[in-house]
Amino acid sequence: MYDFTLEELSTSATTLPFNGLFEFNSAAEQESLSGSTDQERISSFMSRVKYNYAGKYFTEFSYRQDQASRFSPSERTGHFFAIGGSWLISEEGFLSNSSPVSFLKLRASWGELGNNQITGGYFPYLTLFDTGFDQPGISGIYPAGLSNPSLTWEAVQTTNIGLDFGLLSDRINGSIDVYRAVTTDLVTAATTTISRGIRGNSITENVGDVTNSGIEVTLSGDIISNGDFSWSASANISFEKNEITDFPEGERISGSKRLEEGRSIFDFWIQDYAGVNPDNGNPMWWRDSVDADENIVIERFTTTEDYNEADRYFVGTSLPWARGGLTNRIAYKGLDFSFLINFSLGGKILDEDYGGLMHGGRRTGEQHSIDILDRWQKPGDITDVPRLGTELQSNSRSTRFLYDATYARLRNVTLGYTLPNSLLPGGFIKRCRIFVSGDNLVTVFGRDGLDPEQALNGLTNSRSAVFKTYSGGLELRF
Repeated sequence: MYDFTLEELSTSATTLPFNGLFEFNSAAEQESLSGSTDQERISSFMSRVKYNYAGKYFTEFSYRQDQASRFSPSERTGHFFAIGGSWLISEEGFLSNSSPVSFLKLRASWGELGNNQITGGYFPYLTLFDTGFDQPGISGIYPAGLSNPSLTWEAVQTTNIGLDFGLLSDRINGSIDVYRAVTTDLVTAATTTISRGIRGNSITENVGDVTNSGIEVTLSGDIISNGDFSWSASANISFEKNEITDFPEGERISGSKRLEEGRSIFDFWIQDYAGVNPDNGNPMWWRDSVDADENIVIERFTTTEDYNEADRYFVGTSLPWARGGLTNRIAYKGLDFSFLINFSLGGKILDEDYGGLMHGGRRTGEQHSIDILDRWQKPGDITDVPRLGTELQSNSRSTRFLYDATYARLRNVTLGYTLPNSLLPGGFIKRCRIFVSGDNLVTVFGRDGLDPEQALNGLTNSRSAVFKTYSGGLELRF
């Protein structure tokens, strides 16, 4: 049982008589006073059955029932099942004495899990009203949300097939997993008409299905293990695909994305930047050639200097086609050295933070990027930075600020030395190790000033880059 209550009280006041006094009744201007109470309750029942036959064949079944107060009474209960099995092949007679293969296990599972942490607040199935919208002497209320009593659990159904293996007396170990996760009854905020007068102009609905599928591979091993010297390494890589498999709404424009069946929720759909007109310094964007019925005849047929006339295109995805990491550890007598590298291949980042620094002067008093010095200044200049001009929309969302997200980063490197026991006080200190370490020391990325590790949707959000960190320490064991 999970029972949650959130009570909030907020007030503000100004014109205090002197600094250091923070009592509200001392203020001459009481500006606002508001409060709210939200409650949520979840009740769960879980059961699991496991079976093992001959230490080689394993199966497991589980059932979970959840009831969540975020849904209407008729939709409140969710039933979620899971089943899995594995076969320890290395215990079979035909492999039990195998020298190359020391461990081999085949796994398969299917399961579903419900999600009630959805948009729309704590009571999306109710029509809500907010109070506090008052006129002098008259209290007022305001519609805060439309009800959707048919809103139900968002569920993720995951199928996984995996193979675990050990080779050469487990000197080499690894696993291969193939998975497919289908999110059904996806919950999101659907746009409604402004004339309804609903704050946010949206209603929470179950709108479709999304499928994530991929392959994950992990490999580790002891490369050298010989007396005082050892070298071990591990690596992992994953490949993932995302696709909207059902979308009854047809299509929906959501910021820099257009959601439609057959596409990915991570696909960018934005204007395509065509550079700067060398004659007048104005920014240009591509537009299509269309017939009388607005059917596209030729894509990117001509350019326009009016951003509102530019067409939008699918120009890549924020989802990388591969991600992974590499770890190495080398030790010789008391000396040890290790490093960790992680990487991402493919995908794109839309750097709207940088775009905000490349405005043409419309944001008076706000700073520019140093790249504004490369702007067009006279006829004949060849540059990709438009001239200054408050009437221009030069830094509007487009492929001008879309960058390849491929990168590799030296996440950590550590050098340490463990003192021999002969140098330690007898019987008091069992182990003493001195080390120095560095985090995020090197990043290989094609764009200066941008941290490649952004949100999965590929949008920047004024987040600071990771810091290079140097540290050292002393480990003692008594």
